[in-house]
Amino acid sequence: MSPRYLAGSVDLPYVTKAGRVVTKPGYDEETKLYLHMPRGEEVFVPDSPTRDQVRAALAEMMAPWREYRFADEHSAAGMVSAVIAAVERPLFAVCPAWLFEGCQQASGKTQAASSVGAVSEGDRPGVTAFSGSGPGADDELRKRLMAEARGGVRFVCIDNIIGHFKSSALSSVLTSGKLQDRILGRSQSISVDVRSLVTLTGNNASMDADLQRRTVQVRIDAGVNPSHRVFAFSPVNEALRLRRRIAEAVCTVLRAYFAAGAPVVVAGDAGGFGDWNLLCRQVVLWIAREGLAEGVLPWLSLGDPAASMLADPSASDPELESHGDLLIALNALSEGRPFTAAEAHKWHAAGAHDADSVSGQFRS
Repeated sequence: MSPRYLAGSVDLPYVTKAGRVVTKPGYDEETKLYLHMPRGEEVFVPDSPTRDQVRAALAEMMAPWREYRFADEHSAAGMVSAVIAAVERPLFAVCPAWLFEGCQQASGKTQAASSVGAVSEGDRPGVTAFSGSGPGADDELRKRLMAEARGGVRFVCIDNIIGHFKSSALSSVLTSGKLQDRILGRSQSISVDVRSLVTLTGNNASMDADLQRRTVQVRIDAGVNPSHRVFAFSPVNEALRLRRRIAEAVCTVLRAYFAAGAPVVVAGDAGGFGDWNLLCRQVVLWIAREGLAEGVLPWLSLGDPAASMLADPSASDPELESHGDLLIALNALSEGRPFTAAEAHKWHAAGAHDADSVSGQFRS
């Protein structure tokens, strides 16, 4: 008998890409995942959930985040997609990250992200402090991601991003689902699959174009004086207490989606994240279209969790914006005529600052 490939071990019920609910402990041939659950623990997921059952499941799965408010419908949709991903992430070869963002300190962004991690990990998750964007920072992040992937970590949170964030290491991991690195002291490399659910937090953070199109934005509206706000409960503790029921509720919602024919509400795979698009994005869009969350979730109506990924990257990337401004200015100063790099350098060296003198240089 040939050995079977093991993609990972999970301890929550889940729904496959074919719409099948997996609740039986043991190895699953389709997903290559091993489900470990306590003996005698029963999971009930209706084969064709009713509308009332779906609405009840939505309230159950989002209970730890029920006191949050979000800046817009797309952020609210992103929050719902993150909870689904906390259960379904082990099935995805690649998956986007989530940025939990606030406009000021004490907005609850780390609590919101950590509560997702509590569902994924089954324990109070740790966070990784943002190490900046200076020389060597990206290499350090790559090493951290490699260590966590080798350790089988299910949840990663890069906390308190400051300023403009860019990381070729993280962008590569999100796109490929793999990390490759050289073993220290050897001329040998190792490659590992990365199945972690990646989150980031920050106040008014921005990302470069590569990361933006790989990241779901969840902007929290904490109101005035968020430091004075008091939750009636700890979102992380609530997520841990309800973890098994949250997973069952996610499976119920997904099963209802497949029972409805798994409709493609919006075309496209959201930048290559096909599995996430099927089991997270399209499900949230279907919930919104059917009005299933109305009166259940105390938020704005749900939008598209991929909205931030599909937005114009120049709007949030200062480097792209400045490059665009430079090209527009050069085009205007040359009056639309071709010019050489030597001419542009000559103008810069001359220190000319007004359009007339520069235009004269180009004409000479």
